[in-house]
Amino acid sequence: MKQLLPCLALWGANTLAAQAISTTGIERDLPASSSWRLAYDNDFFTATDRYFTQGIVLEVTSPGLSRLALMRMLIAPGGTVKRHSVVFEDDGYTASDLKAPQILTGDHPYAGTKQLRIQAIATDTLRRQRITSSLNVGIIGPGAGGKEIQTFIHRRTGNTIPQGWGNQIRNDLILNYEAGVDREIFRAGRTLLITGGGLARAGTYNTALTAGPTVTVGRVGTPFSAPQSAKRAFYLYAKPQVNLVGYDATLQGGLFNRSSPYVISDADVSRVVYRQQVGLVYRTGSVLIEYYRSFASPEFRGGRAHRSGGFQIGVFRSR
Repeated sequence: MKQLLPCLALWGANTLAAQAISTTGIERDLPASSSWRLAYDNDFFTATDRYFTQGIVLEVTSPGLSRLALMRMLIAPGGTVKRHSVVFEDDGYTASDLKAPQILTGDHPYAGTKQLRIQAIATDTLRRQRITSSLNVGIIGPGAGGKEIQTFIHRRTGNTIPQGWGNQIRNDLILNYEAGVDREIFRAGRTLLITGGGLARAGTYNTALTAGPTVTVGRVGTPFSAPQSAKRAFYLYAKPQVNLVGYDATLQGGLFNRSSPYVISDADVSRVVYRQQVGLVYRTGSVLIEYYRSFASPEFRGGRAHRSGGFQIGVFRSR
């Protein structure tokens, strides 16, 4: 593991985000051991309504969570500064034509997911790197309530009521594990930070690798310091990634329940997908506010590129 993690950091292997919303990135670091975060992503921000259509995340970080027995499954080497979190995530995926009740062959399957995640971030201040790991448990399928959530939102906002949820991916187990690393590659004072990240994910929900740096410009933070600076920060970031896809249950259905009425075949899944996220972050001594835009190249044969946007709000206790 000691030899593998630096290599991943330099080559920048991160996972394809079937977990659609990330809260562990260097670009959105919360410099405290106690915090909460709310993240919301919706393609409404980019005037689209297809594929990954919306997601919401609630994250709570507290030193007391380190005592949970399952946290022992996560990676937290000695000599590092550790943070432990519990995260709830809800995501929804649809076809491109919400008015069509029939299966649209060659389009994205409908899918709803709910996940509960435990995660750890271990910062090594000497090597200027940090290790992240998490364990996800949840459900994909009607039991996740994707139809009900999207229908409620669209009815309240006066948008098209989706008609294709009857064809959604059937109930199955989500059980996923991920582990990765971020390492500082270059820093110019408090105005520029370039990092390389590594993350590998495997399980019933998503198996994939990604490659790409993260570049932050402005009044950037100090995510590899301890104690980390809680001073005001304001910066732009760019995060280009090339994703190598092994398995994606939101396209291919669950591993155990093969009764879904429609999925994307293995042969039609794009094994290389380009993703990019750009964002703006403002952080005071106790609050982080972020707005971002995401882009993804087609994820399956006949699919289209997709754009979405989102925001994150974090509140933390300064050291």
